[in-house]
Amino acid sequence: MLPQGEIPVSFTDKEGAFNKDLAERYIQNGLRRSVGEFADAQVDEYLAAQMRELIASSVNVSEAEVWDDYVRENDNAKIKYIRFSPAYYVKEKPATSEAALAAWISGNEERLAAEYEANKHRYTNLEKQVRARQILIKAGSNATAEQKAEAKKRAGALQKRAVKGEGFAEMARKFSEDPITAQNGGDIGFLRKGTMPESLDEAAFSMEVDEISDVVETPYGFHVIKVLSIREGDVPADEAKRELAEGLYQADWLEARAREAAASALASWTQSTDDDAVAQMLAATASQKGGESALTPTVEETAEFGLSDAPVPGLSTAVLLDAVSALPEGNEFPVAPVKIGSEWLIFRLIDRQRPDEAAFTDAVRGSTREVLQTLKKKETVDLYIQQLRAKATADKALRVHALPTQDGRS
Repeated sequence: MLPQGEIPVSFTDKEGAFNKDLAERYIQNGLRRSVGEFADAQVDEYLAAQMRELIASSVNVSEAEVWDDYVRENDNAKIKYIRFSPAYYVKEKPATSEAALAAWISGNEERLAAEYEANKHRYTNLEKQVRARQILIKAGSNATAEQKAEAKKRAGALQKRAVKGEGFAEMARKFSEDPITAQNGGDIGFLRKGTMPESLDEAAFSMEVDEISDVVETPYGFHVIKVLSIREGDVPADEAKRELAEGLYQADWLEARAREAAASALASWTQSTDDDAVAQMLAATASQKGGESALTPTVEETAEFGLSDAPVPGLSTAVLLDAVSALPEGNEFPVAPVKIGSEWLIFRLIDRQRPDEAAFTDAVRGSTREVLQTLKKKETVDLYIQQLRAKATADKALRVHALPTQDGRS
């Protein structure tokens, strides 16, 4: 309960001599403690400091650790890189066939079982949910009356074709103007009431399975929907596993597509070593896909970085740093794309400054050792205290009261 650190009050008189009365008044009035309590606290802190010093005295920093730290701080590189995100290839994803899904399930039974156990709570005691396909003809808030009328007319024509039995999924892929769901045959997945625009909600939750709606207007335009299934309460395990399998299968397909694109670009880059040619190739591919987006693979360049830095924004790059560090002398490219999180990355080394052994003088060695030893001592003492605290808590010899946050919670 006493303040930490040095006491911010002087207890000396005008001649600079210690004044006992000033000290006692501060302890009693400023700290609201008796002199005895204050003295006991000083003894405890002295003993704690001695214990910390004893623990820290066992710390030693080897020559290898000193050299490794020097290398980390002085091994610098600069690269050009290209990121390939699976999400970029969503529009290319084909419809999942029953045969392909069955084959995937057969080869991933353990993985699927683990996924089901981790997500079982998502399939129990459910509110009513509806799964549907949609065809959207866009006519947003900025559309004119004529544009809305034309969009509604087109949606109506498609609705009549669907009612007559034309394949809804194929029509959605061909005509729907929602680029995400269109790729899945218009499938919007299972949704709870209240997650769609009100008019679409009312239509979907009033329909039966396989029923096709009239044209429904929302702020996005005009929709035609077909209900695929309805569920409520507990979902059977086989049905839940199939839904999870479909998601995992699609994620695997997208990851494989990103990896394939990265490997192809790396092969071209390695062969030509021409950064501009690779950039032009990527731009041409993006143009064929309908133009660039935030996820479009492009050639980027880092600033100079050390092997303890984070050169690529938004990515945890320990794997990349290892790949750069592991490049043999004279090699500019990795042998394969580097997987970082869900993305694949390829790079070209354009500059490398390795540690200079001649500059590793006794003075540098000494200062490096001093910094390392200070950090290592702190880590050792902190770990020892954590272990003491954990044991005391387990033995019920210590109770920890969390401080309340600003909103009153602990």
